Amino acid sequence: MRRLALLLCLPLLLLPLAERARAADWREALGAQIERIDRGTPGELGVYVKRLDGGETYRHGAERFWYLGSMTKVPIAIAVLQQVDAGKLKLSDAVELQDADRIDVSRVVRERTGRRYTVDALLDRMLKDSDNTAANMLIRTVGEDTVQRSAAQALGTQGFKRITNFATMRRDVYAEIHPSARELPNTALVQV
Repeated sequence: MRRLALLLCLPLLLLPLAERARAADWREALGAQIERIDRGTPGELGVYVKRLDGGETYRHGAERFWYLGSMTKVPIAIAVLQQVDAGKLKLSDAVELQDADRIDVSRVVRERTGRRYTVDALLDRMLKDSDNTAANMLIRTVGEDTVQRSAAQALGTQGFKRITNFATMRRDVYAEIHPSARELPNTALVQV
């Protein structure tokens, strides 16, 4: 009887081991592919993956800081949608384009100052068209501190610098080439 009970319980006892093995398998498989890509291409490659179902991570070159560019739009969208879920913002709320929002070439940047967009339309343009002006409008709407808190909550704080609007990011990147780039007005950033 004890043997039968042990045999019936054995799969339950081995389940955590199988889960750990499966977790290791995806990291090994991904790691092999990433290594192959890294060896076969010029430049530097950084990859960080975190499984949301269990928290396991894979890192390749993740120890250095990377300019994430449009990847920062994901935590911006998360912050906006959290504000919607909390009832502090509606997808139908209108946001007015300001001169300070303008950055890069995009559909929104060419519109007149004062034009109004719904939060939903800005999310759509930010995520589908990678529109930096729309991203700036959303950051301004929820606040940089809210975006930062949301990013830290979703992604952790280790290895991340402060997420700012895209004009500040652009100035910081350009300042690595020439320090006076931090003084550029947004209109100059639109022309660059």
